Amino acid sequence: MLDFLHELIREQISALDSNTKFVFIQPAYLPQHAILEMFISEPASLYVRFDDEMSTQSTVRDVLEQHLIAQFPNGGWSDVRLLVLDECDRTDLAELDGLLTEFLELPNLRVLLLSRLVPGFIRTNAAINARARFIPIENRLMFPDYIAASQKTLLEVRALGSGHVFLNGKPVSDWDGDLPRNLFFYLIDRGMATRAQIFESFWPDLPVHEATNVFHVTKRKINEILDLDLTRYSGGFYRIAPDIELIYDVSLFKDLMQRSAVETKKVAQDILARAIWLYKGNFLIGIDSQTNAWVHSRQHELSQLYGEALFTQGKLIEQAGDSSTALGLFIRASALNRQREDLAGAIMVLYRKLSMFEDALKTYERIEADISDTLGISPAQWLQDLAANIRAEAKASLPSTKISQ
Repeated sequence: MLDFLHELIREQISALDSNTKFVFIQPAYLPQHAILEMFISEPASLYVRFDDEMSTQSTVRDVLEQHLIAQFPNGGWSDVRLLVLDECDRTDLAELDGLLTEFLELPNLRVLLLSRLVPGFIRTNAAINARARFIPIENRLMFPDYIAASQKTLLEVRALGSGHVFLNGKPVSDWDGDLPRNLFFYLIDRGMATRAQIFESFWPDLPVHEATNVFHVTKRKINEILDLDLTRYSGGFYRIAPDIELIYDVSLFKDLMQRSAVETKKVAQDILARAIWLYKGNFLIGIDSQTNAWVHSRQHELSQLYGEALFTQGKLIEQAGDSSTALGLFIRASALNRQREDLAGAIMVLYRKLSMFEDALKTYERIEADISDTLGISPAQWLQDLAANIRAEAKASLPSTKISQ
C-alpha cells in the first residue's frame, strides 16, 4: 500500500466514532484486504466470505448463523464485536439489507463490508445510510463519499486506462455500440463543446443535416442508457448537466499536476505521488485512436504529462537521497519519451553513481540510435561528453570488463 494511501486510511479508521455501525471498503480500492488487516485484530470478530455456491443453497441469514455457531459455539450475536462480510456482491443484497437493519439493534456490533460494487441500499435505506461510512474517501483519488452523495446523481468517469463509467456506484457497461460510448467520453472530456466541434470530431465528411440527425440519435441513446440527460445546451455549447456531480480522473490528474508546479518540494512530492497513482494507463486505450483523432491527441498530451510527473518526482526523490527509486522513475519516464536527452542524461548519471557503467552506456547508445534514426543528427555535445566520461571511468575502475565502445 502506498504511504500516502496507508496514512489516509489509518487516519479515517481512527476517526470512526461509535455512531458508525457499517464500514464499507471502497469497491474501487483493489487491495481491500490490506484494510481488512487493520480491523481484524479485534478478538471478538466473525469473518464470513460469500461465494456463488453459498448464495444459491442458503439464505444470507442461514450462512451467518452457521458461521456464528462455528466460531462462537457458546455465544450469540451480542458477543460479536466485529462482523466482516467479504464479497457481499455475491449474495442477495435485498436480504442483506434487511439483516443489516436488524443489526442496528445490537449496540456493540460493527459490520465491515467488502464488495466489488456499491450496494444499492446505501441510497434507499436511510437508517443504514445514517450510520455508514466508506473508507477511504478522497474525491481527488476517485474515492467518492457515496453516503454524502446518496441524494445526488454521482457520475464517476475513469478514462485513464480502458475507460470505465459508474453511475451512483453502479457500472455502466452496455453502451449499445461504440458510437454512444465514444461520444459520451468525448462530451465528458471536453466539458463543453459546440455542435461544430462535435461534428468535426465524429462526422467531418457528412453534410450538416445528416450529422445533426446522427448526433441527436446518439445523444438520445446515451441519455437512455444513463436514464438521465447528460448535457444541457446553452450559449451555443453542450455542457455537462449541472445536476450531475462529475468525478473525472483526467481532470483530477491535470489539476494535481498544476498544483504540484506551484508548491514547495515536500508538498509537490506528495501531490505528484497522487498524480502518478491516479494514472492507470494511457487515455482510453480501448478506443481506436487511428479513427478518433481527438483520442490520439489526448493520449499524446496526457502520456507526456505523465512522463513529466515521473521525471519531476524522480528529481525530487534523487535530491532526497534515494537514487534507486529515482532511477526507476526516470526509466519509466524514458519509455514515454525515448528522445528526451535530459532524461537520458539523468539516467546515465544515476547508473554511474551506482557503478552500473554498462547500463549507463547502453542508455546512451539507445538514445543515440533513436535520434539518428528519426532526426538524422547526433545527441547534444554535453550528452556525448557524459558518455565519454563514463566510458573512461568504467575502464579505469574495471579494466578487465569489456566496455561498450
